[in-house]
Amino acid sequence: MTIEAYSTRMQPSFVRVRALLGSAAAVMMLISACSTSSSEPTGSSPTAPSPTAPTAAASVRWVGNSPDGMIVELDPSDQCPAEFDIELNLTTSGTTVTGSATTRLRRVEAKGPCGDVLGQVANWGVTGRIESDKISFDLGTTLSHRFTGTIAGTRMTGTFEITQNFQSGRFLLTRQ
Repeated sequence: MTIEAYSTRMQPSFVRVRALLGSAAAVMMLISACSTSSSEPTGSSPTAPSPTAPTAAASVRWVGNSPDGMIVELDPSDQCPAEFDIELNLTTSGTTVTGSATTRLRRVEAKGPCGDVLGQVANWGVTGRIESDKISFDLGTTLSHRFTGTIAGTRMTGTFEITQNFQSGRFLLTRQ
């Protein structure tokens, strides 16, 4: 991928670092190409290593509707949300996870009135990491919803924390 392609997706400071690293790699390849070891026949030139192809991006839709989804288990502040339906549209490239999420508050439970928020729908951006069968991701830019889980077959399970409400619980999703 060229520096120009990176510049459309990265901050300018990252582009400069990428350009410097690319220049350093080119210098190292030139130095390597100019030197010969005693085991190489004179006049032969070593083959430059082939560049690694970028990992292909994969997109997957995950859904958690009743009885699955997000289930609040710890709610010390007696907030309204108790259960959410959730849909994730995730794209992975290497270990990076990006995408979008939609949540719908399907059940409320608190001492105060909560009818005005029942059924509320929210859309979020998703960023995170995946390594082997472990996944972690955040909803939104304020990191208000943090998820950590495991993927096994067509199921994603784990825990979440809603930092703005001091709530936490478990989530269960199925790959579509």
